[in-house]
Amino acid sequence: MTGGLAAGVEAAIPTIRRVGPGLRPAPAGSGAAPATPMAADSAFGVALVGLWHDVARAGGAVGFPAAVDRSDVARRVAPIVEELRTGRAVAVAADQGRRLVGVAVLRPGVGARAHTGRLEALLVEPPLAGCGLGRALLTTLLDGARERGLDRVAVEFARDERVQRFFERAGFEVWGARPGWQRPSPGVEVEELVMGRSL
Repeated sequence: MTGGLAAGVEAAIPTIRRVGPGLRPAPAGSGAAPATPMAADSAFGVALVGLWHDVARAGGAVGFPAAVDRSDVARRVAPIVEELRTGRAVAVAADQGRRLVGVAVLRPGVGARAHTGRLEALLVEPPLAGCGLGRALLTTLLDGARERGLDRVAVEFARDERVQRFFERAGFEVWGARPGWQRPSPGVEVEELVMGRSL
């Protein structure tokens, strides 16, 4: 890995693990998330707010404008943490020296959509962008979704060619678009892209 990670320093490599009870522990030697989960508690919530806020302020296509107030992010994060705590949502996270540096969250469908999932968030700390951590988080999360019995996953984001290419490399394809669906600032409308893939 590159992008700010010290080569050859074990402590500098982010550790990916599941969050809360939503995913079964990975078998030993599988290369997936370790068995020891990260608690979906208030400390995780605070760290997630900070990470999401940093990614938004860096211009990431994460559902908020760059000028977002931290309290707005906190209102979005609170129900996600509760869903992770109860197992309603599933997630994997990356920590580096006890600091949250990446997270991927998926909400499984219910009823007639129980075989589907929606990617709620895929966040990587801005200095680590491009080092492969986002791909590792997404791969681990999709493996867990498959084990849970899901066979289709979708994601929505403000149209961004870089983000679109990232998901295309992960096997996603464009399923549709919603003109003017996002308003990052007053008077500015952005098309939202919907992408998905089968598992």
